[in-house]
Amino acid sequence: MVSPGVYAEDLENIPTGDSWAKPITLLAWPRNSVILKPNSGITHVITFQDDVHYIIIDGFVIDAVNSGFDGIKFQANAGRPNPHHINILNTEVKNAPHSGIIVSDLDEYIDFNNVVVHDNGTTDFDHGIYVQGSHITIENSAFFRNAGWGIHIFGGSSNYNIVRNNRLYDNARLGLRGMGVGVYTGTGTLVYNNIIWGTNQAGIEVDDANNVGIYNNTITKNRDLGLLIGSGASDVTYKNNIIYQPSTFTFSDTGVRSIHDHNLLTNPQFVNFATDTFLLQPGSPAIDGGTATGVVTYDFEHTPRPLGDDYDIGAYEYSSTRTVKGDTVGVFRPSVNTFFLRNTNTTGNADTQTTVGNANDLPVIGDWNGDGIDTVGVYRPSQGLFFLQDSNANGAPILYSIVLGTPDGLPIVGDWNGNGSDGIGVFQSSTGIIYLKNTLTSGYADYTMILGVPGDIPVGGDWDGNGIDSPGLFRPAQATFFLTNSVCNCIPSVNYSATLGVVGDSPFAGDWNGEGSTGIGVFRPSNGLIYLKDTPSTGFADKSLVFGIPNDKPIAGHWVSTQPQLPLIPNSITTGSTPVTPKLAPTFVP
Repeated sequence: MVSPGVYAEDLENIPTGDSWAKPITLLAWPRNSVILKPNSGITHVITFQDDVHYIIIDGFVIDAVNSGFDGIKFQANAGRPNPHHINILNTEVKNAPHSGIIVSDLDEYIDFNNVVVHDNGTTDFDHGIYVQGSHITIENSAFFRNAGWGIHIFGGSSNYNIVRNNRLYDNARLGLRGMGVGVYTGTGTLVYNNIIWGTNQAGIEVDDANNVGIYNNTITKNRDLGLLIGSGASDVTYKNNIIYQPSTFTFSDTGVRSIHDHNLLTNPQFVNFATDTFLLQPGSPAIDGGTATGVVTYDFEHTPRPLGDDYDIGAYEYSSTRTVKGDTVGVFRPSVNTFFLRNTNTTGNADTQTTVGNANDLPVIGDWNGDGIDTVGVYRPSQGLFFLQDSNANGAPILYSIVLGTPDGLPIVGDWNGNGSDGIGVFQSSTGIIYLKNTLTSGYADYTMILGVPGDIPVGGDWDGNGIDSPGLFRPAQATFFLTNSVCNCIPSVNYSATLGVVGDSPFAGDWNGEGSTGIGVFRPSNGLIYLKDTPSTGFADKSLVFGIPNDKPIAGHWVSTQPQLPLIPNSITTGSTPVTPKLAPTFVP
């Protein structure tokens, strides 16, 4: 068990376990609070080679920015045995100059479960994960902003691999080539229940492989087309896929003996196409439009299939009781400089608490790395400094220290350019000037706006649901929000004027219903009452609850994200034929 911190180390020669009953386990505790970031001079952050097996790596952040090549390498050495039966769980891999993960030929029975692999590579020959082995399972994970393919299966044996229940988006970010998932070698690969969008070329490509099954994927918004079956592919079956490319081609199939039916190529009526919310609306033609495959028995969120009269098309089964996960409330308690976070907008105890900063700091919340999870930070008015974490684990390291504006401002956070990660801002209440910055680096603001009067409190949100946040202000003396849809170097117009609560309440904002646009909320410092409204409009609250104590400061965020997260449900994986359920780690005091 490894306690929180940043370790300038790489891992090699990990001992071999005896069986899945007696594996060697390296556990970061709390998960995602341990960063492996070796200095320059190493080739990979973690290396497996020769006959190592029955190993579990759980909960680490692999920052390969100083690596010579890749984040994690499963090495094949000629004439020597290869790694097998290894699980990588709940792990982030980022910033490798080449691929995030490489699995070499003849490596087998390796499971990647709840990994987040992003921002790897410098050319389109570098991928999120490059697989040459067999019986490799990649599941419940996220691959985004990698230079080449998100998942690239090519060369070596590459038989009987499984790619399921993953999000792959904005991959192939460099060069002209790249797919979300590419299958180019071997037999028996299955690709199902994945959501793939924003790729440079196609969502999925199969070529020079055979007996590949492609089922119940949601494929959309890719540059060239959704699905590509090349002339070297044979016996590819694709069923129950949503392939919706409103401005380009849906699929191309020149393969031999392809089988395809029950794929939806027209508008599937997503909950919110603009904000990449790909659940199905009532009345979607994907509902009960699929067929049994004999392979897919659950959907992207592990909901059993079918729920209705027949199987639904795409990664999600429709349910009238399923809701999109929106923002939930939290508070910052200055007296103990601690965040208390709740996973639902209901009265109850905190689900997570983490201590950051000091009693004079102000809380900030944002998705600093674009992984879909909001994490905590503080702004220190006396110095004009932001201190931000990439984890909500108690004791997690401060990864960003940023100066913006002049001391004694008020902080504001938002995705000002719509790139998927949040930037920062400062409202100088004495002048009514708002400074906004897109990146988490010290320096000049990208936008300077004039809005509000002394005594106002800044808030940020996507008020119109266009995917870009913009600023606003709350005037405590009037219990009124003044919000703009503009992000500019200007004096913007006020697009929304909304009254909520009473004089003296504290403001905050969040997407309370998960529909892609931001609503407003207030916290009553005298008694901990919270009132939430789904839209930025005057009127009665849509929800009320009690959370926190007097004089707490309200916050809101996406602590439980629609991206893969911890813990994963169901909390078990299958490697080979043996199911493994990771045990809950005991309390660890470093």
